[in-house]
Amino acid sequence: MAERVRHPRLFSAFRAALYLFAVALGALLALVGVGALLAILVVGAVGVATTGEVNLLAVGGLSVLVVAVVALALAGLRLGVRHVETRVADADRLPDPLDELTTQYVEDAIDERELERRLDGVLDSADGSTVRRPSHSDEPRRLEEERST
Repeated sequence: MAERVRHPRLFSAFRAALYLFAVALGALLALVGVGALLAILVVGAVGVATTGEVNLLAVGGLSVLVVAVVALALAGLRLGVRHVETRVADADRLPDPLDELTTQYVEDAIDERELERRLDGVLDSADGSTVRRPSHSDEPRRLEEERST
């Protein structure tokens, strides 16, 4: 049985807003990274202009560090978005009626006859049919009806 959410339109709007926020934040992180790389390039160019040489290890190391930090921040953003989306979806899921009935029966909240009655209703509603299925508890009633006719 496919799990559904109680408020599909609200959930879709929330997902759209969450993804829009994530894209905007990701773009901002990318711009900060590009800005940092440009700043490193400018510092290297100033070093070449003033001293005639530049420490390539320092410029390269800083560049790799900036790229790594931005990549980690983007990966963290992606994981965070997925985590939030999953938590919201789990909180808004419709409970499975079969699982609820099983839990109630195991906890002795309902007896076997009540379980069968409710189970028939759940299965009928899941099938989309309106015809009630006979259960074991309907057997005496059916026999009485046959005798009377």
